Amino acid sequence: MLVTHRDQFLTLLAKSNLLSAPALRSAVEEYKLTAIENPTEIARCLIKQGLLTRYQAEQLLGGRARGLLIDHYRVLELLGFGGMGRLYLAEEIESQKLVALKVLNEKYRHETGILLRLKLEADAGRQLQHPHIVRTIEFHDTGAICYLAMEFISGINLLELLALKGPLPWPQVCDYMRQAAIALQHAHDLGIIHRDVKAENLLVTKQGDVKLLDFGLALLPDQADSEFSLSMIFGHDCIGTPDYIPPEQSVDAQTVTPLADQYSLGCTMFYLLAGRLPFVKPTGVEKIRAHRQEKAPSVKSVVPDIPDRIAAIVEKLLMKNPDNRFQSMNELVRVLTPLSESQPLDFSVNGTIRRRVKQAHEKSLVENPSRPRPQLSSKAATVSEIAEVAHQRVESLETKIESETGPLYTMQQNLVLPDASADAGKLAENFLPKNDATAILVDLENNHRLSLTKDRFVIGRDASCDFTISAGDVSSQHCELRREGQWWTITDLNSTNGIRVNKKKVSQQMLWHGDEIVISFDNRFRILDPTQPDPTTKKSFTRLALACSIAFVAAVVGTAWFLMR
Repeated sequence: MLVTHRDQFLTLLAKSNLLSAPALRSAVEEYKLTAIENPTEIARCLIKQGLLTRYQAEQLLGGRARGLLIDHYRVLELLGFGGMGRLYLAEEIESQKLVALKVLNEKYRHETGILLRLKLEADAGRQLQHPHIVRTIEFHDTGAICYLAMEFISGINLLELLALKGPLPWPQVCDYMRQAAIALQHAHDLGIIHRDVKAENLLVTKQGDVKLLDFGLALLPDQADSEFSLSMIFGHDCIGTPDYIPPEQSVDAQTVTPLADQYSLGCTMFYLLAGRLPFVKPTGVEKIRAHRQEKAPSVKSVVPDIPDRIAAIVEKLLMKNPDNRFQSMNELVRVLTPLSESQPLDFSVNGTIRRRVKQAHEKSLVENPSRPRPQLSSKAATVSEIAEVAHQRVESLETKIESETGPLYTMQQNLVLPDASADAGKLAENFLPKNDATAILVDLENNHRLSLTKDRFVIGRDASCDFTISAGDVSSQHCELRREGQWWTITDLNSTNGIRVNKKKVSQQMLWHGDEIVISFDNRFRILDPTQPDPTTKKSFTRLALACSIAFVAAVVGTAWFLMR
């Protein structure tokens, strides 16, 4: 239930314990909050004064005071929303140090498999103390709430980096893989096998330092009971991510050796170099079958100018037989070191967090569509307030804060919020500033051009879609295009007849300028760079020029023949 009265809001704020009783009394007196009737205006005032974050204010306006204080941690922002729980940016109250707080959802509190994964991650984290591994601070299970506190890394994961920058230079990739291999060797020395190495589980900071995270599927020594329980829940052959899973792990995950992590690291290395995974298949079953039975393509088949030595390293990592891979991560480190080039990264930490927050809130809306939403929960207003909350506490944020805080505040101050009677749960697309197009979608049959100026476009037969195709073989909401930095991703929305990119059927695929997309059977499109000339226009011009040339030659020949008669 949305809070509509000042006293309701102040009562909830007191119950939340976000502010001590003296601090709350002082704020009420100093900012004359009792003279403000609208609770939304009170929330805005407290945000402006740095006493609340926008996320905290939204929760209070939505009538929720619980969960904003978890033990000795104050929740600042929602960073992720997944199947097993939520990931928050929080601060330790006494020290004000930032942490990442993974909190198990209430509905999974008694799900043995989910709880076990979090405990395994905590057990591994307690043993692993290494500069290239995200540090576990504490694990707490009170019966009422279960959470894992980890150090907050102001970085970007390698999947996000790939979406922003595209395929990475091979010296940079070699350095990232070298650092990941050092972290994995430390785990292997302790008898811990990660079993879920992938781009999403490798963070990189602006200084170029790599951090390995998420040991929730790790194989730990002296944990036979936990491993048996995990295999009973997920299956002996279902532990891992299908895009990266080693062939031997998909057969029996309990008997794998440290060499399994090499295979997953090889898939990650291929992905960073080529911009696509070794095996692009529509379903998890087909991906697992390909890892078991198909020879991995050479990365040079996708990126021909990569040195043979780099391609050979990837090929060795992706050997089906573990005995044909490197003997250890230490050997891989020795091979990669002379090929590696460490370099700082230029990306916006705030921008990265804002994208995570936006995706988390969108998932939350899908998960809880009937939950009341306060006015502050428009798409623009829920961007991460990391610039307000944490910029004085995280050194690596400081260089970007100065340039970004001003425009961020300006955008929010100029935002026109909907009326109180409007549906507060609807994302306020119409209230966002217009973005410049980063791509153009061209209908190849009708030569209709659509500038992609929003972050998300839904394509389908339904009139509510952003781009409507009237063909009967197209589903009502067929697929979506989503912006990831300067790149786009297309995702099939469980359509009847699917989508194809460059003649290959896909369920989700990162797009590059020039890619051809077929929606259903014969609805053909191409995604283009708006800064480059349209190749279809060039082709039309060439055809016209050729036709004119032929006509001119025919006229000359005809005239000569007539005069010589």
